[in-house]
Amino acid sequence: MDYKMKLDRLKILKKEIDDEVSLEKMTSSIYYYFDGNWNDLENEKKLSERMIADLEKVKKQKKPLRLDVNTSLYNCTVMDCQVFISSSDRIKKSQHDDFINTLSKIERRAMNAYRVYYNPMTQLLAKDSFKEHLHEAIEYLKDIEKNHLEEQHNYDQDESQVFNDTDHLAIIALDIDYFKQINDTYGHIYGDQVLKTFALRLEKCSSRIRKKNEIEIFLSHPSGEEFWILIKGKATKDKIISWANEFRTEICNTPLPSNEEWDKLSKEENLESVTIPLLLERNVSASFGLYFYSTTTNLSVNDILENADTALYRAKASGRNQVTPFEDILNSFGRVIEHDVQNNVIVIDIGTKVGVLKGQEFKVYLPNYTGRKSFYINDGRTRRVIGHYPRLMSTTITVFDTQPELSFASLNDTTGKFSIDIGSVLEAIPSGSFGHLLPNTPNHLDNLPGQSSLYRISDLKNFILNELKQKNSIFSIIFRFSSGNEYLKNYGSAALNKALARLFNQLSSAFNQSSRLGIFDSSAICIVGKSEFFSKEKLHNLSSTLVPEFSHLGIKIGVYISPEEKEGDERTNSLEEENAIELSRFAASDFSKKNKNDVVYFSYEIASQILSNQREQGNHIQALADFEKLQSLGVVNAKILNQAGILSSSMGDYIAAQDYYEKAVQMDGNKIYKSNLCNTLYRNKKYESAVDVMNSISEEDLDKLFDLTIHGYVLYARSLAKIKSNNLLGFNEKRFIKMAQKLSVVDKIRETAAMKEIRDVLNQVEN
Repeated sequence: MDYKMKLDRLKILKKEIDDEVSLEKMTSSIYYYFDGNWNDLENEKKLSERMIADLEKVKKQKKPLRLDVNTSLYNCTVMDCQVFISSSDRIKKSQHDDFINTLSKIERRAMNAYRVYYNPMTQLLAKDSFKEHLHEAIEYLKDIEKNHLEEQHNYDQDESQVFNDTDHLAIIALDIDYFKQINDTYGHIYGDQVLKTFALRLEKCSSRIRKKNEIEIFLSHPSGEEFWILIKGKATKDKIISWANEFRTEICNTPLPSNEEWDKLSKEENLESVTIPLLLERNVSASFGLYFYSTTTNLSVNDILENADTALYRAKASGRNQVTPFEDILNSFGRVIEHDVQNNVIVIDIGTKVGVLKGQEFKVYLPNYTGRKSFYINDGRTRRVIGHYPRLMSTTITVFDTQPELSFASLNDTTGKFSIDIGSVLEAIPSGSFGHLLPNTPNHLDNLPGQSSLYRISDLKNFILNELKQKNSIFSIIFRFSSGNEYLKNYGSAALNKALARLFNQLSSAFNQSSRLGIFDSSAICIVGKSEFFSKEKLHNLSSTLVPEFSHLGIKIGVYISPEEKEGDERTNSLEEENAIELSRFAASDFSKKNKNDVVYFSYEIASQILSNQREQGNHIQALADFEKLQSLGVVNAKILNQAGILSSSMGDYIAAQDYYEKAVQMDGNKIYKSNLCNTLYRNKKYESAVDVMNSISEEDLDKLFDLTIHGYVLYARSLAKIKSNNLLGFNEKRFIKMAQKLSVVDKIRETAAMKEIRDVLNQVEN
């Protein structure tokens, strides 16, 4: 029996005993033998030699032992443990005898409770108890998300750090492949031994994974050949998928049961009447369906298990002995189940349950040409695999009607009567993939680099690097659908991909052949080339054509172009041009301009404007993430650092704000930057430093500061008051008196706590 399950049984027993003896004002302890040592169920302290000797005595004699007038030790045969009873009063002989008689009843109640909690055959969690664990795990995950969101509200934190990147809850539904054949061929008694061994191997693998990782794993055997696994903790999705495959290979890589496992089973029960198959015939595999729970779905426990079961069904339908994540079903596990050629209606076996939407586009692969079918050769002696049939797309289809478990689609190519083979495999075409829509592209060569002048982003980046190595000036342009996500939601991926293909064809005609075009993301196309082939006039003329044509998608055009070489040019000296594509992406941002311009050229001013606009709209977390990205791209100046300081300060991170303001002041001694630094130093209780920064500005700038930001003016005066009150260095009496008198006549701050503090110090100085 698994160690954890042994403890669970003993905890149930402990509860039953406590319920019984509490009325007698007695207390209980349970001791058990494991791994060569006696252990206290609720206390990790090492037991005394005297107690160990008593435990050994009771175990050997299997009789209760009165240790003294207040304590007794009892043997539990069924639960394989010792029960220690203690009372503040003398335990009467009648009480002692009554407890001996009652203990067997308590054991039976505990075993019955345990059997409800665990499957009696495999000792894994029963169905209802597993559901309880799953419910608790869901609530735990919700609490983590709630706490994290509160932290995000109070602290500077990147969106990429949200809990879903590290804390996952995964549910695996699995069952033994062809188990009915095992029962029918070798009998149900042998089949039961297969189930027991299967469970033991799951426990063995679970224990190995838990020891190496910060996770919890719960195993369940709800019924028959079906099993469930719950994994909760800090791990990536890829890691959990790899663990699911560990469970799978633990089952299928060696005969089940092995000779050693059979010997152990035979010691636990009489299996002499069972004819065990030959070792080579004990091949067992299992199929795994994996579902990742997200708090955003708000699914019930039954819904979650149903999704895992749906993934399990797909694993079996796709060949068994494999792990199939639920989220991959949409992408690569759908099948064609009917094709009405006359009416151009194709029925597919996936629907809204796995995420199919109206307008979703799929590639169709013939059953033999999915890249998964082995190619066999028979040389007269043996039949062996020498390769696999290639992937070959036959056509594409678009969904026009969806239901929970099936959808209806039509052929995209209606030029002739084309019949799709039943069982053909589907692969979802993601939004932003439109190589299959371009002219002169063979079905089995779509989206390859160079096909129809369509390049990968990595190719575009390499083009830029090569041109820069040759000292050539370059440009990068992003054409982006600002309403792409909304359009995708309303009309589906097929409509968005067609719009991108149409845009791509127009851009291919408009730009010189030496330029390179590629898909940047699901709503954008990127063009790179040499600056000598770039024309602002042509681009703006093209914009005036594209904007009205794609008005429903909202065209945003962002440009980065190498600056002219000018001595002292800020852009030339610090921008890292190998990042031209990313810089043009920033220019195409929704936040690059308050008023929508068709074409935006990247500059430091645009970068600062993006951060400012995001801050005004309350997108502080994303704005700070964008600042970090801009900084990594070499886009840093005093104005941008000042924006980062404002963002950090508004989120309560005054340490980070101080750092940004200090760097801004080092680059540019602007009075506003100094005022912001003073404010943050004041909040960080660094009054001398705050005063030192502001004492350096001129009287003229100080007067201007009063008009520009009276809040900053107040904090400077308050900082002066603080150092005077605390006898610190840097007090400028003349300036303080002037500022205090000027503030004393401002109605909106006259009655504030800050003004009271300033007024008190002013009275002290004047007197």
